[in-house]
Amino acid sequence: MGCNNLIEQLEEVRANPGNRAQTGAFGEAVAEVFLNEVLGHEVIFDAAARSRAQGIDLVTLDPEAERIVIVEVKTTATSKSVGPRMSKTTTTIQMSDEWAGSADRTAAANIEQVTTEDVAGGYVDKLVMYVDVKADTISIHNVDAGGRVAKEANTSIALSDLVRFVDAVNADSEKP
Repeated sequence: MGCNNLIEQLEEVRANPGNRAQTGAFGEAVAEVFLNEVLGHEVIFDAAARSRAQGIDLVTLDPEAERIVIVEVKTTATSKSVGPRMSKTTTTIQMSDEWAGSADRTAAANIEQVTTEDVAGGYVDKLVMYVDVKADTISIHNVDAGGRVAKEANTSIALSDLVRFVDAVNADSEKP
């Protein structure tokens, strides 16, 4: 879906809240923009850009903390959602230290040097970005070792504000 013309993409998601693929792609584009443009993270892996359906969504480098950050993006466009929830696999919970540091997931995200011990030891950060189109919010939540998402967000902004900001920046960069 990409980061171009987020206002148009937001309108499409609002018009078709049941289109989960479109909603998810929009949420991942918004998360990438937020992490990069607002928080100053460098995106070093984007699963959506590589057509990888499962596993780690984004990996960023937080230059301020000098840490790798593993990011899961959850997006909703309906009023039924109660917040971000991690999926359960047959062996673990999504975003648990074991899940985030597993060799197959880190290799697929091009961070094969990261191990479960690195994640458990706090050398790698984990967070969940929750994009709630209906409530017009983007929130960032911490995740504990077991994959449980903190109920309270540590950062939250209006989705429509970010979308307008990004489109304005893109419009300025296209001027001759």
